[in-house]
Amino acid sequence: MSNVRVFDLPTRVFHWAFAGLFVAAYAIGNFVDDEAALFNYHKLFGIVLAATVALRLIWMIAGTKHARITDFNLNPIALLCYLKGIVVGTKDDSPGHNAASSWAALIMIAMAIGLAVTGYMMTTGNESVEEIHDIFAQVFVATAGIHILGLIVHGFRYRDKFSTSMVNGRKDLIRNDVASVAPRKLAGVLYMALIAMTGIYVFTKYDAAAQTLNVFGTTYHLGEAEGGEGGERAGEQGESGDSDND
Repeated sequence: MSNVRVFDLPTRVFHWAFAGLFVAAYAIGNFVDDEAALFNYHKLFGIVLAATVALRLIWMIAGTKHARITDFNLNPIALLCYLKGIVVGTKDDSPGHNAASSWAALIMIAMAIGLAVTGYMMTTGNESVEEIHDIFAQVFVATAGIHILGLIVHGFRYRDKFSTSMVNGRKDLIRNDVASVAPRKLAGVLYMALIAMTGIYVFTKYDAAAQTLNVFGTTYHLGEAEGGEGGERAGEQGESGDSDND
């Protein structure tokens, strides 16, 4: 048996940032009244979550072996074999993402993208996608719940350190032909810095009194739109509110 590093630091940073940001956005969105001032922070956390996913999509191409999209096993037969192995005790020895975690990760990423798109559409006044937005959120929660339950069952079944691989990046593998990936510590620190800077930018650009968010010169109204009007307004630099009436 060999103990190898299978997940680099950026992958692990994404995992925990993704989880934390979604929990924050979901909790506010579901347990805070949508008329309350705090409700808009649901949208701000959603924006940072979208940026985090965008960085992960880049890392799926540029990352180390088990961070790439090519490592995700989406073969339905492989998923059935993994589930069968849980029952009969045959251990899956995938170095990176096994079939179950591959499906869970990509479904949650897809739902997060859907949430970002529909959330933006709602911000610009298109309320027709609100139900779709809610469906995406519930599918995300259901998938996350199944994923956590799967980790618990896996841990009890095999008594290995699989569940800690997203903490220290390492797995105990039966195979001896798998080499450790590079830690990519600098990229991980940069990933954390980019997420933090995105969060700082978004939260400092939010005007709680006016319930508006100014992003690169464009102002978005995050509160309930009055009179059914859309929430997006173009921000014009140097615009004055007075007209020339001589």
